Amino acid sequence: MNDKDRKRLARLKTNPQHCSIPGCFQYRKNFSQYCRYHDDRNRDTGHPLGKTVTKGELRPYLEKAQAFTEANKNHAALTSARVMLGDLMTKAQWHEVNHKSQAVWPRVSNWLVKLRSAGVTPSEILTVIIAMFIMQEDDPRRFKSDREFRHSLVTRILRLPSSRKEWEGKTIYRKDRITVGVKDFLSDKLCTSGIGVLALRVSRSILKREREEREVMQGEVKGMDEPFTDQT
Repeated sequence: MNDKDRKRLARLKTNPQHCSIPGCFQYRKNFSQYCRYHDDRNRDTGHPLGKTVTKGELRPYLEKAQAFTEANKNHAALTSARVMLGDLMTKAQWHEVNHKSQAVWPRVSNWLVKLRSAGVTPSEILTVIIAMFIMQEDDPRRFKSDREFRHSLVTRILRLPSSRKEWEGKTIYRKDRITVGVKDFLSDKLCTSGIGVLALRVSRSILKREREEREVMQGEVKGMDEPFTDQT
């Protein structure tokens, strides 16, 4: 921290301000516009009021995505997307990262190496991407911002259930934090590319079909006001 930042931080501590989230009266954390709690939520989810997408919450959407990709496993676009994801994972190499370094790609590359080493496949990653897009289309209010959606998507990929390690007969899950830079970098690569466009198209196709199926069974039964013949 340079002298300018030290003086600024000293002024903030002398005259603390409240968190910018309406209704929160905690004081702001250092240079942030949020208190410690909301600043941590913003870091972890992409929004100060965001919520982590749990495996249970995503499960029904994963089932829809898996059914669709299985039924269309030879579709050219899905095949191309899997190849793109496979290339991304194949090119990843392990880097010794200096935690004070601002370089993003070495960190992203290390995460991809971990997934690859754990046996995570491009098909699994694509399924998660499609599932997240289905969730967003099905319940747009679930995510407070596009940034929260993108960060949640990356988090669910990097926390795939199959990305666990076996060590001395015990299942050890990764606990290391996914940095904001990693989420920004990967989400930009996945959501703004052709893969993101494909996932959006697939999600809308799935939900449209489901709506049509529901409408078939919602037809009006005519003659409801006519009396029935008394058989007694």
